Amino acid sequence: MAKKPKKTAKSRKKTKSKIDITKYDIDKLLKKEGILNEKRKKTISKAMLISAGVLIIVIIGILLYLMPAPGNVKVCKTDACFIKAANECTPAVLEKKIATTTLRLEIKEGCVLNKKVIGMDSSEPKEVRDLFENAEMDCYYDKGKFDPTYVTQISGNLGYCSGPLVDAILAVL
Repeated sequence: MAKKPKKTAKSRKKTKSKIDITKYDIDKLLKKEGILNEKRKKTISKAMLISAGVLIIVIIGILLYLMPAPGNVKVCKTDACFIKAANECTPAVLEKKIATTTLRLEIKEGCVLNKKVIGMDSSEPKEVRDLFENAEMDCYYDKGKFDPTYVTQISGNLGYCSGPLVDAILAVL
């Protein structure tokens, strides 16, 4: 009986079927071709994790800075409650509707009123809604001298106010 020739690595590669290719062979080929670089992949992953962590910490910090401490902002349901808080320069919030406009009024630190249009009835023309919706203004006043027309009227006393809402009001007056 004749001896079978000894299989060499070259002959084994030729006889391997496509099914015999292992994950190891694919990774080896990808590395050889420069497609897979484990070191670079790990470096990117670490850098991405660090960046994501720093971003999350920064976002949380900003949110904590912008959010008032719990219990420090008075939520008013009436004009009288809000006007009293405003005269004391105590942070407070009031949402109210004047005619077809819904406003969010907020007293901020330093005797500053922020007035924002948060909604308008669909009965208002689209042009008017586009001009007013999400427009806001800041009005400055002295402690104990809050003008109640800021609460009872959309325009109120504009002399001490600035912002896009002032511009919108003046555009229609």
